[in-house]
Amino acid sequence: RIIVNSMEPRGCYAEPMDDRLHIAINGQGVWVAKSDIAAALHLDKEAVRVTNPDVGGGFGMKGMMYPEYIVCPAAARMLNRPVRWMSERTEAMLTDNAGRDLHHVAELAFDADHRITAYRVVSHSNLGAYNSFFGQMIQTFLFGRVMMGVYDVQTAWLNAFGYYTNTTQVDAYRGAGRPEAIFLLERMMDRAARELGVDGWALRRKNFIAPARFPYKSVTGETYDVGDFNRVLDRAEALAEQQRLDREIGRTQATLDAAIADAHRIAAEGEEMISVAAATGDDLAVDGLGPTILGETILSAEDLAAFSARRSGTAPSVDLLELAQLFVLEGTAEGVRADIAWAQSILETGNFGYRNSMVSTSDHNYAGIGACDSCSSGFRYDSPQMGVRAQMQLLHTYADDNLTSDDLAFPPAGRTPERSSVRGCCDTWMELSGVWATGPGYGVKILTIYNEMLAFAAQRQRDAKALEALLASQPPVAPETGQSTPR
Repeated sequence: RIIVNSMEPRGCYAEPMDDRLHIAINGQGVWVAKSDIAAALHLDKEAVRVTNPDVGGGFGMKGMMYPEYIVCPAAARMLNRPVRWMSERTEAMLTDNAGRDLHHVAELAFDADHRITAYRVVSHSNLGAYNSFFGQMIQTFLFGRVMMGVYDVQTAWLNAFGYYTNTTQVDAYRGAGRPEAIFLLERMMDRAARELGVDGWALRRKNFIAPARFPYKSVTGETYDVGDFNRVLDRAEALAEQQRLDREIGRTQATLDAAIADAHRIAAEGEEMISVAAATGDDLAVDGLGPTILGETILSAEDLAAFSARRSGTAPSVDLLELAQLFVLEGTAEGVRADIAWAQSILETGNFGYRNSMVSTSDHNYAGIGACDSCSSGFRYDSPQMGVRAQMQLLHTYADDNLTSDDLAFPPAGRTPERSSVRGCCDTWMELSGVWATGPGYGVKILTIYNEMLAFAAQRQRDAKALEALLASQPPVAPETGQSTPR
């Protein structure tokens, strides 16, 4: 079930105008409203004028009549004065027609050559508490018209059941039945490819309607005038491949060169701390995959906390300075680059605001340890220190293939190195892309945030030096009088 939640909720304005009645509705058309209002109020259609001002988002939900569109003009006639009604947001959520809300059981039949021979769908849809304007035809007639999609199949069967429930009525929303049909069909093609052990795109190409068969009459009576679906899929494949290469650009020399140049650009500002960072920048080219996980932490806890506090859109759920101090303490103990680990945690927790994260503040899990696509949540730790310690120990485990529990600076806060199946898998942060996270751009995102941290720290030092110079140029203030006195 989907709620439309249009930018502007439904509204209506009615005013008597001599021998006519004017009704303004922020809907999707005037003729249906004109006929229905005239019939409900026992007026000639010529006596009713309906207009549509700015709609404010409709998406199908504003395409039909609602009770308020009758009540408003009826009240205007009774009072002989203008009447206005505008839905509030909560009211809209309770009364606007919803969309979708259905369940399918579907079956595809294939021959030995993996060509589709038949398609069967049983649909169960929630109609809501009342009949709506289009609701009964959406998951029957409209669904059925496109149920076979772009595939050459002449045997199909649809059995649709509708149920009345104690919920808001369901009606048109963004395609009205047709997106549901295509979504189900393409899900079935993916499932069939897995069951048959074949490539999903190859299975689709084998079953596409051939260009020579157009104009083509589908099993449900629709005529397709033209189509070249192989060509469309080829284009999609080319774009997807290019996007995949773009996501993996962190593993290319061009991106590494850019990261090195950025580090040297910041170092050229003249700050001693950033010069140290530039000195280790050569590590970026050691194996072509970025800086090593093990190494000296360069940025201070104050720099880390200040960066997160100033980061756009932040809503930290923890004390940033105390947490940053733990990162530096535990990272130094394990020999892990705690400043880059801080960038990793910014990525995993939404800058410690835990937005769109599978872990929460109370978990004390700052790197999404144990979280996965099929997991309800990640691991939980007893305290912030244990959570940070677990992160540093796990990073140490990834970077050292001979690490044992006895080699750790503290007793294991989580899984022991000996039990890890990925011990020694990754020397560099960039290599985490294939292990810590499945996305190939994971390491690139971490190092992008880290480069921002370096630039922020450089500017912070410049600001501190400027403030120090400004204070040095001012005469001191006498505590007794509050007046400036000569130095």
